[in-house]
Amino acid sequence: GIPIDTAWLEEGREMAACTVCMLVLDQATVGCPEGHALCRPCYVAELHKRPQCPTCQHPTDISRLVRCRPLEGLIGQLRLRCKNGPEDGEGGGEGGAPPRAKRAKLEPAASMDTDDLRTELGRLGLSAEGKKGALVARLEEHRRSDAGEDGAQRCGWRGRVCELAGHLSESCGWEAVKCPNAVAGCSESVLRKDAARHASETCAYRKNRCAHCAIAFEARALAGHEGSCPEAQIECPNAGCGVTVARDSIGEHR
Repeated sequence: GIPIDTAWLEEGREMAACTVCMLVLDQATVGCPEGHALCRPCYVAELHKRPQCPTCQHPTDISRLVRCRPLEGLIGQLRLRCKNGPEDGEGGGEGGAPPRAKRAKLEPAASMDTDDLRTELGRLGLSAEGKKGALVARLEEHRRSDAGEDGAQRCGWRGRVCELAGHLSESCGWEAVKCPNAVAGCSESVLRKDAARHASETCAYRKNRCAHCAIAFEARALAGHEGSCPEAQIECPNAGCGVTVARDSIGEHR
């Protein structure tokens, strides 16, 4: 799973921490009679240095390592903030959360029809696939987590450890993602909440139509095309003529 800093936890930090890497236990593993748990990768690495439990120094080896599923289940239910949320003590809200400004009233997601839900999710750069129930849940989670619309500068999501990966991969507005135009060649990473606007307004690989021939070009190539577009209207270079014709017709006109 993703590395989880114990600072993100709102409870159970001592129980959940690996004493080697100091992150939340990943594949909680025990190997001594005292039941001291470490991340499995950390435990294996320590045993390669010396064959004993790093916590109590009881002799052990890799063959005695056992994954502790009950402890993993307990850790999965612990409450935490998003990794893109406010640091401890930052802001004035409960648990370090920044105070929220009054949010503009939004139409409840459950009252929107399927087409409107897909349009809104597309505008936000989120997946619009699935049935209405899934679309409603996706939009509601985004509204809970997207602190950018109500004045805060960090993600306001709070949930359980077992839910964090899904939040980051699907709905966190403050997670860095690839530009939607990556397949066309854009290599920029942007915040998910800004991805749709970047892709349509500032990305060099967005498609814009030529003002003269209406053919779509990547923005980075559009200016060069418009400077030589055969359908662009230009003024006849003959002194005193003043007639404007399409560039590809100027020879015939002259």
